[in-house]
Amino acid sequence: MTQKAKASQSAVRSVTQVVLFGLDESGKPKAARFSEPQASIATKAAAQLKLRVLAVTNETIAELAAKLPSGRLHANGKGFIPAVRRDLYSKLLEASGQAPDPSPPPDSGGAGGVAAAKATGKHPPNWQAIAAGHIVIIQDDDPKDGWWEAIVVGTTADMLSLRWRAAQHSRRTMLKHRLSVGLMFPDHPSPTENQARPARTNGHKKAIDSTPVQQDKSPYSQSWDELGPDKLVLAQEDGPLGQWWEAIIVSRQDDTFTLRWRDYVDLPTIVRPRQQLALLHPADKKASATNAH
Repeated sequence: MTQKAKASQSAVRSVTQVVLFGLDESGKPKAARFSEPQASIATKAAAQLKLRVLAVTNETIAELAAKLPSGRLHANGKGFIPAVRRDLYSKLLEASGQAPDPSPPPDSGGAGGVAAAKATGKHPPNWQAIAAGHIVIIQDDDPKDGWWEAIVVGTTADMLSLRWRAAQHSRRTMLKHRLSVGLMFPDHPSPTENQARPARTNGHKKAIDSTPVQQDKSPYSQSWDELGPDKLVLAQEDGPLGQWWEAIIVSRQDDTFTLRWRDYVDLPTIVRPRQQLALLHPADKKASATNAH
């Protein structure tokens, strides 16, 4: 690190006293740094603003604070805390050592959501079965912010009304087509063809079709049994926010998968159980082909 960079960090640390950060009503992260004389006022106003407080006590926090915009507080106690990127918010949360933002129970989507969750589990077995109360994975407005867990609060034909699962007090809903969401491993998976009972054929055994099966070149999987090398899925990261990102399967051993991040080729491979993966529907054209990266 150069002397100029060290001096810049020291200057930020000496001026910036506290950082306020948290989620807005729609579940979007926001954060700002405060210097004297507003630092003490900002600390007192944090509870009213429903924000966390992080004191600048070391170089790591000082580096993060230097990337944040300056906040403003008004005489009436209200403040302006700008929105920030989720990856920066995640680093602030990690540096603070505080617990992640609470998630609401999966059946908090209203009376219909409670009934659906009890009847079918919180993870639907397929896209057509998605109903109120289910948890799915949806992409943020900015693709660079990844994918996030959301709760279905209503359905109209093929359109889903959803809200962010991490935004416990959010009333804002979003609309997504049911085929554009990711599905986590279902609570009650349908039996596979190998597990299904063979059909009766008037006392005679059904002839076995020996026609060679053509290898599926599509990067998508219609079912969990089709998952294998080169298939495109969503995988959950290890960070405190639990974001999901596009990943490509490198290898599979039973229910454990080795994957590489599709858009971050310089990062090492990861290992995930299938419970930390999600399927993308082949009809969703937003997900690009495997060979595009």
